[in-house]
Amino acid sequence: MIERVAVHPNPPNHQRWNEAEIETTTTLTWQLGKLVASLPRRDGDVGGGGVESSSSSSQLLELQQTKNKIDTVVVQAQPSSKLDQVIHSFSSVLTTANNKAINTAALLKACTSHLHLMQSASNPSLSLVAKDLEQNLSKVTSFYNHHQHHCATLSSLLELERGSGIHEGNRLKEGSAAMGLLWIRRSLAFQSSFYEGLLPQESDSISTLITTSSSSSTLSSCSATSTTAIPVATVASTTTPREAANQAYNKHLSPYHGWMLRTAFPASFSQMSDLSVILSTLSSDDDTVDDIQEKEQMVLSKLRELVEILEPLLIVWREEFERLGLEDVRRV
Repeated sequence: MIERVAVHPNPPNHQRWNEAEIETTTTLTWQLGKLVASLPRRDGDVGGGGVESSSSSSQLLELQQTKNKIDTVVVQAQPSSKLDQVIHSFSSVLTTANNKAINTAALLKACTSHLHLMQSASNPSLSLVAKDLEQNLSKVTSFYNHHQHHCATLSSLLELERGSGIHEGNRLKEGSAAMGLLWIRRSLAFQSSFYEGLLPQESDSISTLITTSSSSSTLSSCSATSTTAIPVATVASTTTPREAANQAYNKHLSPYHGWMLRTAFPASFSQMSDLSVILSTLSSDDDTVDDIQEKEQMVLSKLRELVEILEPLLIVWREEFERLGLEDVRRV
């Protein structure tokens, strides 16, 4: 049975295969198939005859070279950092078919990828959020592993568990998959809001005049000096990471936390690192960019893509809980 792969309707630019890559891979694959079909048969095959070994070797060499080209294109399209992997994973969770259904397997994979990103960042201020995500992810994964043939989508998983009668209306059973998914959604909503708080607002953007001179000997044919206005977003956000975390917490988690958690979580944010440190931990070790500000801009751009992917996912996720009467609003 062939597994249907869900594709995000608008995958991020640095993750999706552009038209040139698709065309190149398609052409190379066609060439590969043509070469395989043209390979001479061995002596003794039906309808075959003797062949020159030099001809066979030449075709095999061409075959290998074509395969290497395909492998190169595929490798270049892979995510290069943990943040890239998170974006790539979440981009395949919300399907375009079945009325925007949420693919359960893809969701669990993406949440696990995000957990690994949080753990690798080694940010003590978010340790409580990461621990909470890990525990709830374990609950859902356990249920899914036992019933995965009936839980292809988030909706089918929730309906299956609700049908077992373990919940009392919207009072979810503690330790259930639905309870885990409810808090995972809230955790991701917090993270998305936190990331969004780190981003420069539109009003923070500036236009920098960049003067380019063609005095270099290699550009002697263009002797004029040109001035071009290029919009450049400022790296610094008007909101500090600690403020962004508190705002995100008050919006998405605090309404469902009791007094103890409402004290513990904000207290943990007091250890929040500076923005430059956070962006540095999220950047790729493979980046060839040396300029620190440019690296930070790249990370901010990726965070914006992640927020844009999570927003519609979280909306559909909440709608499913509300449709099934499983939106438990009790404090813990």
